[in-house]
Amino acid sequence: MRGAARKFYGLMMGGDKAWQTEHGTLRSGAAFHAGNGDSDSRGDTNATHNDFSFWGVTLYQNWNQDRWNLTGDVSLTQTSNDVYQKQPGWMEAGNKLKANVDGMLFSAGVRGEYLIETDVLDIIPHAGVRYNQLKTEAFDTKNDQDERVFHTDKGTQNIWQFPVGVKVAKTFALDSGWKMSTQADVGVVAVTGDRESQNTLHTVGISASDTLRAEIMDDTAFNGQLGVKMQKGNMTFGVGYNVNASHHDTDQTMSATWSLNF
Repeated sequence: MRGAARKFYGLMMGGDKAWQTEHGTLRSGAAFHAGNGDSDSRGDTNATHNDFSFWGVTLYQNWNQDRWNLTGDVSLTQTSNDVYQKQPGWMEAGNKLKANVDGMLFSAGVRGEYLIETDVLDIIPHAGVRYNQLKTEAFDTKNDQDERVFHTDKGTQNIWQFPVGVKVAKTFALDSGWKMSTQADVGVVAVTGDRESQNTLHTVGISASDTLRAEIMDDTAFNGQLGVKMQKGNMTFGVGYNVNASHHDTDQTMSATWSLNF
């Protein structure tokens, strides 16, 4: 039996500033994000549990003029993982293996949108590109007697993503003075680069090593999003649902946002 499940909780806080220029509206901002969660997976012979946490910062710049909208961002995220894996008795490595794995993700991307207004709703096609670099620090794997069993070298992966999609949106003015905005977004993401991780593993006490390979991302993923925002005066509340699905993986996210403009 094989399978995997994970859940996590996170918080993002930030601020931005907008100003007018002769070439359109510019908006610059920064945000801090942090969270934690856990995951469980099962292979043919063992089960793995991971308790993880993350934190990071994002800087972004937006330009808007008439129907065009362009956004660029860079972010840095630090991760910490406490991994535990049950072992079958025939491996003679104890009942459990454990490791603390630290990593860092650098991401930079740009996305362009074009607004098509109709009497029924707004149609917004969009496309972009994103570069991700994932670095994993070297770590030791220990048994349940806290003895070193394996050593894994540090590794780096470079991944490129090319999202394309279309969003539809509609804003309603309510009698209470609130404005309600609804939107739906569907897209496809092509992925290239180091989709397969490669880790060099050394067995402690033996002058030998091996390279472990595992596919961490499919070459194509599909994205869907639904959202509602309520705005009155300088306050905006929103809720959203997002799903990312590929051949081997499906992620679902629920979010709630609040913003204050002044």
